[in-house]
Amino acid sequence: MNAAPLAHEKHIAIQVCRYEPDNVNIAIRPWLSEKELTRLAGMKSPRRQAEFTLSRFLIKRELGLTKHNASRIHLSLLKGYLRADGYPGSAIALSHSAGTIAFTVFDPRQHSLGLDIEVHNEKRNVSELSNLFNPAEHTASAIEFYRIWTLKEALAKALNQPLQTILSSSVLHLLAQHNFSFHSETPADMTWSVVHNMSPSVPVTIHALQPM
Repeated sequence: MNAAPLAHEKHIAIQVCRYEPDNVNIAIRPWLSEKELTRLAGMKSPRRQAEFTLSRFLIKRELGLTKHNASRIHLSLLKGYLRADGYPGSAIALSHSAGTIAFTVFDPRQHSLGLDIEVHNEKRNVSELSNLFNPAEHTASAIEFYRIWTLKEALAKALNQPLQTILSSSVLHLLAQHNFSFHSETPADMTWSVVHNMSPSVPVTIHALQPM
């Protein structure tokens, strides 16, 4: 698959990959840096190990790296985004949920952006959980709940604030207050939202990635 365009003033490209933890090939581990391998070794959960390994592989591949040079580049967390050594014009907004990884690459020197994805969980009592929201946002609809939840998660990431600090505030009010535009969709059993301070008309596209 050819690399999709990165996020800039004219386009936001969100990369999404669904995977089974048991099927993540350990052959991609050489793509990880020494620091990343050390962090991986400290993870006890097989699902977390698969998520960490696959996300680093996909991001580095999207940045144009190969198996021959990817291990030289370390992805570190800075102000809510992943940053790659030697790529000052690229920040990675990353989200994951129940075997699904989503990310987009953008220039943090020009824009702020937040991304969140949630796979729907039928066991969740969305009506009860929505009591955490602003009273005007209370809902018994799963689709509406996940739309509000992912928008708030994405906004918290864009503002580099804990989710708890904005959970009870109206998300539409906060978006307007900070002059953020947003895009949200619910394809099948998941909802994803992106918020940004680019032009409100900037197109947002989804690109399905293969795990390997």
